[in-house]
Amino acid sequence: MQGSDWKVRSANSTESTLTFVRSDPTWSEVVFVDLSLRDNRGLDLIRNLSNQAMKPRIVAAAGSATSDLREEFVRLGVEFLPKPFRFDEFETAIEKSARHSD
Repeated sequence: MQGSDWKVRSANSTESTLTFVRSDPTWSEVVFVDLSLRDNRGLDLIRNLSNQAMKPRIVAAAGSATSDLREEFVRLGVEFLPKPFRFDEFETAIEKSARHSD
């Protein structure tokens, strides 16, 4: 990501993320979702984003994930990043997802 032209925008809830993505669906190439969002609706957000017309690539972070959750991530095309993770692992997951959106 160093030297890249990434533009980053943050949101702290499911609703604020959906509002942003819906307001300009072409802007969000990759969305990073922490499943432990303050409103505890990270998985709902992922499902909702996956149903958008201009579906962004999604990277999801969680401290643990059941096999059912991992299967759902695969079905939805979500890149899973287990916590804790190092920055280089985060960077790799984002770049991998961005390449798949081309």
